Amino acid sequence: MDHINRWVMNMVGLPGFEPESIEPKDINWSTFKQYIESKYAKSYSIGVFEHSRKYYTLLNDVNQIQLVKPTVRNNIINALVVLSRYLGCYNSFKADMESHGIKRYKPDPIAAFTTQQNTTMKAQSFLSTSDIQRYF
Repeated sequence: MDHINRWVMNMVGLPGFEPESIEPKDINWSTFKQYIESKYAKSYSIGVFEHSRKYYTLLNDVNQIQLVKPTVRNNIINALVVLSRYLGCYNSFKADMESHGIKRYKPDPIAAFTTQQNTTMKAQSFLSTSDIQRYF
């Protein structure tokens, strides 16, 4: 029975890869790279291309985006938005994101300010010690 299941899996494909799903053979990476290089700055296009290559499978499984660290999530979402526009599936990708409640990460501005102030105070404290003043 197990050999029949394996045969069926080979004929049908893995679950989650429906006929309209995106598979690596459907993406022409060289033309995609040209596309993003013509639309965006070089430094940004490099990041978009790298994240698109690494996370393109999340176009079909957007729920997995929530499992990624919040600081990386925005880069992945931005890359997948560009890739979905290139592939012509932006509206379905956007709908999937909304239906799963996935949004870009927005850091708490008060926490960011507090962290910045603490870092500044530590640096001032470090620079005011007598050991450091001997070297200057």
